Amino acid sequence: MKVFTIIISLFSSLVVFSQNSVPIRNVLYTLKKNEILNYNEYYVSHKLEKNRFAAVVTDTISKEEHLIFNGEVIFSNTDIGTRFGAKSVIMDFDLTNPKGYCYKFKEGNKWMVNIGGKIEGPFEEVYNERFEITENRYGAQKRINGCYGDDYDKVPLKFDFCYRLGENWFSYTNGQIELIESPSDINASGYGSSWSNVINNKFHYDEIGGIKISPPIVADSSIKDRESRGEDVACVFVKNGKKYFYFNGTISEAFDNDSEWNYIQLTERGYIYTLRKEKKEFINFNGKLYNAFDGIEHYYPGRPTIIKNNGVSYCYKNNKKLYFFIDGKTFGPYDEILYNSLIIHENGKFAFLYRNGKECFANINGQASEARNNMFSLSFFADGSYRYYFQKKDGWIYENNNSLISKTENRRTTQPWSGTEVGRNLFDNSLDKYEIKSNNNKHILITDIKYDYVIVDGRSFGTAPAIKAWYDETKNSFIWNSWEGKELVIYELKLD
Repeated sequence: MKVFTIIISLFSSLVVFSQNSVPIRNVLYTLKKNEILNYNEYYVSHKLEKNRFAAVVTDTISKEEHLIFNGEVIFSNTDIGTRFGAKSVIMDFDLTNPKGYCYKFKEGNKWMVNIGGKIEGPFEEVYNERFEITENRYGAQKRINGCYGDDYDKVPLKFDFCYRLGENWFSYTNGQIELIESPSDINASGYGSSWSNVINNKFHYDEIGGIKISPPIVADSSIKDRESRGEDVACVFVKNGKKYFYFNGTISEAFDNDSEWNYIQLTERGYIYTLRKEKKEFINFNGKLYNAFDGIEHYYPGRPTIIKNNGVSYCYKNNKKLYFFIDGKTFGPYDEILYNSLIIHENGKFAFLYRNGKECFANINGQASEARNNMFSLSFFADGSYRYYFQKKDGWIYENNNSLISKTENRRTTQPWSGTEVGRNLFDNSLDKYEIKSNNNKHILITDIKYDYVIVDGRSFGTAPAIKAWYDETKNSFIWNSWEGKELVIYELKLD
């Protein structure tokens, strides 16, 4: 059985009929000759007033792809996607708005943006998620999101998209443009962070930071001081088969020369770097060694970080479990730290998402949440406010906004993901198997991707499983939509 795919928001007039009747079936869209549906993802609203939907289809002959928005082709290209690498990238859409779409496309080496039919650009880069901006804007040297939470609040909470012109970043919200502060405007230390590894092209230093070095250092990597026009201020180098760390005229004791990457961060409060000695991993913070047990998590979000009051944060492994060490306190053990979920601010407030077994949790300033089926999209701010999304066993997505929980219109089945704010109606995977009940629990709908029908109260309907089904309490009806052959259809079954 194929995995049916679509993005849909459905709103249609309802007609009342008895439980003994067959459900009303309406066709929303019919694929044309040579067209197939693209993506194994969909979005659908659980409200029903008017027929609205969106989908990406591919012409198998011309190989051209089309975005269908409320029945009309909005744009076509040979490569339409929702992630990096595509020639045209769907960033967001709101199907309740006749022009509620936003996508970017390449013209030469520049990006253009079509937002509701209005063309903006050209731009060097365009993103619509806070994490995308912070991830690509500063790379490994500086991030607004994640461990470097001191700058996290500088990116607007809501925007249509953000773009880069020259070296500057701007947010675009309902036609309003705002300059986003860069780290150099916020953090005057001038130091960044970097990785260091043994490579064949070695650097020879006679002088570092204005200090003469004799004999010259043969270094494999270095950290740049942005405020001093690229002057090298620190490095990890190899000499006589051993690694050493150099900073501010001082050379460290020797440590193992292996194939591991060494992570280094420099701030106005000093330095921190990773090392391996006698086959054990350590963190050196201003000359003090921290034993990291089985291994340090070198990659985000677990990289060692200097925080408030000369505190240290890092993630490490012990007996195949993960732990966070944050400002003198240890949190864990965890099976998994959900990707990109650790946020630590300069004032010491922190939050992260983690998984133990099949359950996910949010840790907000040391307080663990109730267990959930899935968690993602954590936002956490210096004042302690937060927001994240989670999935219950019923398959629906809920929002936790500072302990205020509300049900959204989405379902989700993907693995836990904790990037920051996402678009309103991005593609998402359909749920393979689930059941829903009426409010009085007298009626039940069951759908399973393995079978070519939907079951309601022990009777089968249609010729395909539901890509989304829901109960409308105002009309006391089960409503679902399916792909039956080349037809996107919607069923409505009035209950007793």
